[in-house]
Amino acid sequence: MTIDEQKCFLKFLSESERYKAYFPLYTILLGTGMRIGECLGLTWKEVDFKNGLIHVTHTLRYDDYGDGRGHQFHITEPKTESGKRTIPMIEDVRKAFLTIRKTNMMLGGSGDLTVDGYRDFIFLTIKNRQLYTQGSIGEMLKRAVNSYNREETERAAKEKREPFLLPHLTPHIMRHTFCTRFCENETNVRVIQEIMGHSDISVTMGVYSHVTTDKAKECMESMEKNMKVL
Repeated sequence: MTIDEQKCFLKFLSESERYKAYFPLYTILLGTGMRIGECLGLTWKEVDFKNGLIHVTHTLRYDDYGDGRGHQFHITEPKTESGKRTIPMIEDVRKAFLTIRKTNMMLGGSGDLTVDGYRDFIFLTIKNRQLYTQGSIGEMLKRAVNSYNREETERAAKEKREPFLLPHLTPHIMRHTFCTRFCENETNVRVIQEIMGHSDISVTMGVYSHVTTDKAKECMESMEKNMKVL
């Protein structure tokens, strides 16, 4: 997402009666770059408010392993050691976690919910206090974007202007958006790689090179207005 799209999306969530309950989750995804399974698998012991850190140590999966039990939640280790990492919390992310903690306390926490020995999960459905699947988050995101685009199209028609529509969004695009914002503000590729949990630095460099190329074009276009070569 562009910066304007990101701001517009979060503003819509925060003001929507239907979707504002999910505003903290998407704020955290956009503010940390975590993979969706890493985010949904977080428990409160991995969030260090005192030092402002998030410790990513595992992933929550919802799979059918062919054992006759159908789809079940499982905790898995990251595919590589680089997946285990510590992410500093920006203020908006810290506030989002505190909002979720307050809501969880009001609704009774996670009760006896346990997956492979892990308990006190952070992200729980509002109605039945169960874990989210990765697919349900993607569907929720799709519905939110469609809802915004419908409202914006109607509003733009009344105001006789072009609508500012949001693109198709997925949890992975949340991660890629964070990485893009990070690359726009950080030149140390190793730091970016560590925060993102990329095992191969070429993945980090691919995003970084794209962002810096866009930035270079932007700077040249700005300079063109004030400098004549001939």
